[in-house]
Amino acid sequence: MTFLVERTTGSGYRGCPFINFCAEFADTDHPGRQVARDTKAVLRERFRRLAEALQVHDPRLLADGLMLLVEGAYAISQTHGGGADGIGRSLVWAAEALVAQQRLRPQGTDA
Repeated sequence: MTFLVERTTGSGYRGCPFINFCAEFADTDHPGRQVARDTKAVLRERFRRLAEALQVHDPRLLADGLMLLVEGAYAISQTHGGGADGIGRSLVWAAEALVAQQRLRPQGTDA
């Protein structure tokens, strides 16, 4: 997540190109939107595999939570610009909290 903080808080950062594309091209059947969906799916799957390697309670739930943090970081960087006070620190904290919460739960218990 620290890489994401560095990327989204840098001067001149204009947001996630895939989100920007989808905002401009509303047609959900546009080939570019499929590229955006596929790219996001690859990241989500990467998070899921990492979560499985950590042997967390629910790898898919953790992956989805991390995806929400990533997408939120992209959105807030566009809304508030690179200097959004404390957002980067909060992003890292939230990601660590999600991982810790999932690691505390024994395998096979309900969320």
